[in-house]
Amino acid sequence: MGGSIDIFITDDARHISIENKIHHGEGDHQVDRYCNYRPESNFVLFLTPDGRRANTKKSNYAPISYGEYIVPWLEGCHKHCTDLPALRESIKQYLFLVRELTNGDPLMNEVDEDVKRLLRKNVEAAHLVYRHFMPTIYEAVGAFAENLKRVMKPRLKPSWDIQNTTEPGRSGVWLLGVEVRSETWPNRGDICWVRWQYLQGRFEYGLYNPHGKSREEINSRLGERVGELKSCSDSRFLFYKRMDIPNLEKDVSALAKLFDEQEHGALVSRVACELIKFTAACDHKFKESGS
Repeated sequence: MGGSIDIFITDDARHISIENKIHHGEGDHQVDRYCNYRPESNFVLFLTPDGRRANTKKSNYAPISYGEYIVPWLEGCHKHCTDLPALRESIKQYLFLVRELTNGDPLMNEVDEDVKRLLRKNVEAAHLVYRHFMPTIYEAVGAFAENLKRVMKPRLKPSWDIQNTTEPGRSGVWLLGVEVRSETWPNRGDICWVRWQYLQGRFEYGLYNPHGKSREEINSRLGERVGELKSCSDSRFLFYKRMDIPNLEKDVSALAKLFDEQEHGALVSRVACELIKFTAACDHKFKESGS
């Protein structure tokens, strides 16, 4: 199909492809690739909170929105689940989330007020939770970074070295990450290296060049693209990608997965595969250019 579509529906003769975009932009010709898959029998739906159009001129595609299509559908499902309380509550919670993504939910305002009243009655307990919330996330991300290093290390080439990093970031926020260097890269990997990091709820990675040394020379050797990553103008990263993972500090369900052993392991494997693939692509480019 030319990529990994979010939802694919088919009866073998006809196909519906749904690409779900909430906080992230499109990949390079992403919707075009989906539209090119059996265009005579495949229709692509581009689902976003506001129904914005995709960057494509294909005719077998249409933009749809959460507000116009998903909210009414969830409301209908909620009404018909009176005999299934667990499912009904799950749909209700998801409906809250979807309404927040669109135009807001008046019911959520009531919930917010209830929470505020509860906090006012339990100030000391609320402050205790607040004090430990971010350290708990950092502890979980630190464990994630350690597991990431453990999974990646056996798969690295002899010339590659991997280390965990922890350092103060912007505005006092701690940066937790993993760095992969190669002794065959410029200055034995001391000018640029592959870096994965956690910053303000986000997972991101790229080719790191913190001091800008030999930036133009390295760019000329690597070109405009390495693997799936394009070069960027960030002062620290030569190539950069923010991973398609919900913000852990804003998305409770995403944060819960970090504490779930099975989900945690699956995410470690996914990130490890992506980092090793990118590191190998950098290594191949440097060797081609005679570094």
